[in-house]
Amino acid sequence: MSSEEPDVTFIFPSKNEEKTIAEVIQKAQKAAQQLGLTYEIIVPDNSTDATPQIATSLGAKVVMPSLLMRDE
Repeated sequence: MSSEEPDVTFIFPSKNEEKTIAEVIQKAQKAAQQLGLTYEIIVPDNSTDATPQIATSLGAKVVMPSLLMRDE
């Protein structure tokens, strides 16, 4: 990964997905690499299990989801 803008951004919202997040991230990485694309992976996460640690260990950026509210 370079400091330039990536060709594609994968966003995988998750909550308590420690059993599946590694496979999802690895499949996205493999697909991007096979296509020769630069990429970033963002995981909005509010888990109480090991999901954020697993995602981070695979190079994903883990962010806390925020509640979007609009004025009515």
